[in-house]
This record gives sequence, structure tokens and C-alpha cells, in this order.
Amino acid sequence: MNTMIHLEPLIPAPRLSTLRDYACTVAEVSWAWPGWLPNGFLTLLVAEPGKGKSYLALHLAELFAFGGQWPDGTPALPRGKTVLADTEAGLAIHCDRVHRRGDDRLYDAILLPHDDPLADTRLDNPEQLARINCLMRQPEVALLIVDSLSGSHSRDENSAETGDIAKMLAYLAQDTGKPVLAVHHLNKNNTLAEHITLDRIRGHSSIIQYPRTIWALDSPDAEDPEAIRLSVLKNNLQQKPEPLGMRISDAGLQFTSTPPMASRQQSALEEAKAFLREQLAEQSRWQTDLQAAAEKADICWRTLSTAKKVLGIASKKDGASGRWYWLLPREQAS
Repeated sequence: MNTMIHLEPLIPAPRLSTLRDYACTVAEVSWAWPGWLPNGFLTLLVAEPGKGKSYLALHLAELFAFGGQWPDGTPALPRGKTVLADTEAGLAIHCDRVHRRGDDRLYDAILLPHDDPLADTRLDNPEQLARINCLMRQPEVALLIVDSLSGSHSRDENSAETGDIAKMLAYLAQDTGKPVLAVHHLNKNNTLAEHITLDRIRGHSSIIQYPRTIWALDSPDAEDPEAIRLSVLKNNLQQKPEPLGMRISDAGLQFTSTPPMASRQQSALEEAKAFLREQLAEQSRWQTDLQAAAEKADICWRTLSTAKKVLGIASKKDGASGRWYWLLPREQAS
């Protein structure tokens, strides 16, 4: 009896692309502003309200249109127009700033993503997104500014869906080879930390996944709050550049290579906070013992008390001995 053997038809292996294919398709990493603003990538600009995020974004649009000097003093050549996706009803503020600069050319160098200049912008709207995509592919357009990321959609900012907006902007930058700058906000600062950290960026953690560079604006010197520091929190493409100093005036923005620093009083507070975290990391301590240890570390009682308040350290009275002891909040002790 013959046994029939059935062979499955041969299925050709799928054609797979390689990293070499990608390298041949996409240009090498290049920079609009060397070390700060990369072409073909999403950059995030974060700060608390009033620190000049939108002002800095407008300044970049001006440099892209007419050239000049980047904030670090390096030459900036004219590159083209900017698409401004304003999502916080702030166009009147931009117009006022352009008017005070006294150069009407900038009015025409900034494109809006709608025929109606009063229309709202939403990046989770497919029709609006397609229009921005089309504008970004025009030869005269060199930059997209989204001001702000949180106002560009109606999703829950603390959900992973928010990261989809950042992801879309990152791919738009990659596909066009042009820089995209998104303005975003910070959570409230409850620690008085000397430096902004990535965990202070508002919303779901996926937001910071797609930008390859993240800038921050802050005022570290409490004695001179008008002195602003511009720094890079994240740079996946090269070593971070040194921070810069910035001031806002009616004449525009002035930059310096010397950024503001925390005052001596703030530095002492940071030292006291670190001292308390170390002393109370594993168990509570008697207040008198902490005070004695602080004196040996040259930390005055007033600064120690301020650090205690900032960190939310509890003080309780022991019923048996009548002595006071301090302990860290559970989330900081763990």
C-alpha cells in the first residue's frame, strides 16, 4: 500500500529591512541649534508658569526666520517659517510681543494650522493633524512649535494615551527631518529642589519617552527670581551642553553663558534636607540627638526646622519618656 506524503507549499521568507536600510533612508543626526535642538526629533520645553516658555519659543521662531545668534552665541542662519500650533488661546500674547519687538516681518513668518486664525487646535483631531503634517512638508517651513502639549488634546494627561500625542509628534519630526518643539508644564514643586528633574514633568511618564532632548527653564536663585536658567534635562544624542542664563525684558530675551545658581541659603537648606533623609532613613530619631548631630555638621537649628517642614517630617512625643522624636513620611522612608 502506497503512503502519500503531502508537502506544504513552500512559502517564501518575507523581505526584512535592516538597520542599514534605515541608515540609507534617513540622514545622520543633524542640529538646527547644535547641542540643543536636533533636526528630525521631538524636543520638549518644560517650566513652571511665567518662566518664559512661550517667549523662548517665539524667539526661536524669529531666529529660524531671520537668523542671528542662538542663545549660546553661536551663529543662527535663516532656515524658514514656523508652524505655531497654539492650544492655549495665547495668540494675542504672541502678537503683543511681536508688536513690542517692532519688527512686523515676524507676523508673516509664523504660520497657523487653520484658515480661520481663531480656530482651536487639537492634535487628537485627524483632520487637523493631517493639515499640520501637510504644512510641515512644505519647503518653506522649518519648525513646528506646539504650545502647549497638555492643551493639544482632550485625553487624561495621567494616562498612557497622552504619550500617543508625543509619539505622533516624534514621528512627524522623523518623517519630515525637521525639529518639533513642544511646550509643556511641570508639577508643583513641593521639595524646593535645587534642580528640576524628569519626574517633575506633568502627566504620564510616557510623555518623556519620545523627546530625545528636554529643556527646562527655572529660577534657582530665590534672591533674584528674574534670573532664569535654561538647561538640558535629557539629551539622548550627545553630551548635555552647559546651562545658560536668560532674562526677559520689553526688548526681548537676553542670554548669558553664566546661569543663575541657588543662593547660599538654598544650598544650606538642601544640605539640611539630605542630612535628615540620611539620619531618618531607617528609623525615627530623638529630636535632641538630631539637633546635636546637626550642630556637629554645622547645620543651624533654623535651617534644620525649615528642612523638616519642607520634607513633611512628623514630630511626635513619646508617652513613656516625654521626649520628642522625628520620623520621615512613609513614602520617603521606603
